[in-house]
Amino acid sequence: MNLSRASGPVFKAEDGGEPGIEPGTKASGRWRSDKQVLWERYAYRILAIAAVGIVALGTVVFHYLEGWSWVDSFYFSAVAGSTVGFGDLSPTTDASKLLSVVYIFSSVAILGTFLNERMKYHGIVGKRAVHKATEVVKSGQAGTPDNTG
Repeated sequence: MNLSRASGPVFKAEDGGEPGIEPGTKASGRWRSDKQVLWERYAYRILAIAAVGIVALGTVVFHYLEGWSWVDSFYFSAVAGSTVGFGDLSPTTDASKLLSVVYIFSSVAILGTFLNERMKYHGIVGKRAVHKATEVVKSGQAGTPDNTG
């Protein structure tokens, strides 16, 4: 595992990193590997694609296994994956019943992880916005039409 050292350029927020923290360095009292840095940077996108992919895969498979319409297959995939389970549609063949078990466990894991990363992402973005607004207020530029003072 490659652990980067704290030497080298300091990244700024506009470089895509945290202000003053070089990717792959010791941050928050722990060393981060290159893989961890990449995961932190791209996790939200990867999981968004996986979440859409698992619902699309379920839609296609249930359409062909059960002979349902595309809308019914999508509806069942979304309802089963979100653990709502209204019960108006249910698998009838043994193959689709077994697939439903695997699909539900997989989709709950993927959708849950995606929602977790989404909350982390929006929490970070929200904290940055609050910090920026606080700095504007402290500088005395709040309330001016163009925030130039």
